Amino acid sequence: MWGACVLLIGDMPDTDPTMGFQIRADTDSASVAIVTGDSLVGMRVGGEAVEDIYGSVRVTQDSTVLTAAQARRRVDRRMIHFTGQVQMADRGDSLSADTLNYDEARKVGQARSSVRLTDGDVIAYAPVAEHFVDEKRSVFEEGVRLVDSTTVLTGQRGLYWSREKRAELADSVYMTSEELRLRADSLTHLRDIGQSTARGRVWVEQAEGADTTLITGQWVFHDQQAKFSEVRGLPILMQLQQDSLSIDTLVVAADHMRLDDADDETRRLHAAGRVQVWNHEFAAVADSMAYRQAGSRQTALLLGEPTLWIDDTQVTGDTLQVLLIDGELDSLFAYGEAFVTQLDSATGRLNQMKGRTLTGVSQQDSVLNFVLGPNAEVLYHLHSAEKGADGAMEVSGDQVLLRIENGKLRRVKVVTGTKGSRYEEESLPADLSLEGLQWQPEQRPVKEVLLTGFRRTP
Repeated sequence: MWGACVLLIGDMPDTDPTMGFQIRADTDSASVAIVTGDSLVGMRVGGEAVEDIYGSVRVTQDSTVLTAAQARRRVDRRMIHFTGQVQMADRGDSLSADTLNYDEARKVGQARSSVRLTDGDVIAYAPVAEHFVDEKRSVFEEGVRLVDSTTVLTGQRGLYWSREKRAELADSVYMTSEELRLRADSLTHLRDIGQSTARGRVWVEQAEGADTTLITGQWVFHDQQAKFSEVRGLPILMQLQQDSLSIDTLVVAADHMRLDDADDETRRLHAAGRVQVWNHEFAAVADSMAYRQAGSRQTALLLGEPTLWIDDTQVTGDTLQVLLIDGELDSLFAYGEAFVTQLDSATGRLNQMKGRTLTGVSQQDSVLNFVLGPNAEVLYHLHSAEKGADGAMEVSGDQVLLRIENGKLRRVKVVTGTKGSRYEEESLPADLSLEGLQWQPEQRPVKEVLLTGFRRTP
């Protein structure tokens, strides 16, 4: 064993390894690399001083320690090539590989083959890595997999700062945890605070018990500790709510979304900008929506010129609210300028009802009961088996009760202050309608159309 020192080689024949060498400490160097090993052969190769070190190689430079089975040191360049069971450690960071080139001047290690880097909490696996000791930064240009106790990250390229616990990954990025899977073009992950920002063709799958939420978009921010996600770039959300008998689906498209898990029982979704909603019970459009799921109850609050469709019935108002129980429509409310339009299948004409507010209650067998008022108005068309289309009735009152069964208007009852007019079929005005009518079935969201923009990734 030769002592811990810096080796300076004098002039020797280029190929004779038996010539003697001089050993002394380089006291002029600001950062001395101290080299030890079982044996050393010094030589000159092409005029360059070279040292081959064998057996229990150990190089120490400041707080950095490198060990290997053997090494070749190019003295003038201050470069060391390690092979065989290579280990590199510095202030909590530990790297192992089959081979490693170490630059003493820059304090940078270039590792290749079976690379494993850890800071004690995160382990990085890669075929190639470049580790910058002073910056505590690692560069992975040929793929990397980062693993900690809760999360696995993979990418074709990556950077990791062990001091900051920050990872930057690019190209075919995947992130998986117990309840979340994510794919993106690039990702920033801050491990200490549990925050991730994904960019470009992002796909997210989040499991919550038997329910699954799938999201696509161009930009996603996820805070694991606060349990919320923000999505931008024409996001589309598909929620699958599964019970023992069936799967209920909610599809939402918008310009911007935010998802919050308030607790184990409550989930919230806020969508804004050109909101489109499809559910097996209803479809809707609005400027914004607040959706809340708490146990078996789901509530959707629609704001900003909302329009909602149930079968052939359209509902508008300043604000709409829908309540579902176990995925089934329970009730519907419209506040301010409530307007119900229903396509009469027998005549092909539009039955129209309006009032200041609306309360709708759903019953079994496709039955809807509506209460409109005050200042309620109704225009409905008549039909008989003998005559076919048979004119229309226009009535008003303080309150109107409506009943729609299987998409057909079956009952109209005006409560107090009743006024009305009967239009015979022969004298029925062609433009007869209530003020405020906006029949827009072409605006109704369709599940298959919404999902054409949904990029599902396995």
